[in-house]
Amino acid sequence: MKCRFFAFALMLLSFHGGAWADALSDMSVMTLSPGDGKAVIKGPTGKMMVVAIGESLGDSPYVVRQVLTDKLLLKDSREKGMGSLIWLHGSMSGLPSRVERIEEVQPTPADFSVPGNTDR
Repeated sequence: MKCRFFAFALMLLSFHGGAWADALSDMSVMTLSPGDGKAVIKGPTGKMMVVAIGESLGDSPYVVRQVLTDKLLLKDSREKGMGSLIWLHGSMSGLPSRVERIEEVQPTPADFSVPGNTDR
């Protein structure tokens, strides 16, 4: 039986000059409602929007995957497969929300040696 293990590395989101990344880092999560699966987001221009699971954040490619009590889970719709997930944390008093990225990393298999085995 083959087992596949995926390790998720959690690191701060650091895009290099992308327009969408700048817009995401300037957004503020004002209110989260996990029961309804909705959140109120303040965009970079100050415009408020209500987003639900499965909807994108304005014109950005980021789609809401899950609404928790303290953060949103977003997925970049341009990426295929698992790709990377983004946490957009709730903010205090309208300040920009903290953004974190979770990337999929497939570890290299470990080398095993069996005592007495001369096949190596």
